[in-house]
Amino acid sequence: MKEKLIPPTVPHENQSPLVKQLLEFIEHQGMIIHQQAEEIQKLKDEIARLKKQPPRPKIKPSRLGKKMIHSHLPVKSDPVPKKNQRQPS
Repeated sequence: MKEKLIPPTVPHENQSPLVKQLLEFIEHQGMIIHQQAEEIQKLKDEIARLKKQPPRPKIKPSRLGKKMIHSHLPVKSDPVPKKNQRQPS
């Protein structure tokens, strides 16, 4: 759960004291949830260590969402015929 919780934006002219208090409360709860998620993962790793199991692997985030240029890859225009297939004449 790496998703960051973002409280809704309310224009300052529409923020009553109650709305300000609720926005602060939401932000505080988000921080608590984040801290608890980190603690849960540490405890899971500790349990795995005590059971002599490997901890969760540290996997780097995917870069699929980023723009990547693959200029080094060949462009296939015609499929390569498989063995034992006749080429059209």
